[in-house]
Amino acid sequence: MSFDTKITTDETILEQEAMRILWRLCEKGAVLAVATDMDKAVVVRDGGQRPEQSKSGG
Repeated sequence: MSFDTKITTDETILEQEAMRILWRLCEKGAVLAVATDMDKAVVVRDGGQRPEQSKSGG
């Protein structure tokens, strides 16, 4: 594999991953989480489901 081929492949993968992540960020409740001590950023979202509260008060 030549150097030029590797660059093209890397660019293609980057574009595909960028589109996948941008689509995920368009979902309701999605947030891009980044921090200086994180190796990678992550997309998280609120699924809209909350744990049920105990009806017995405990």
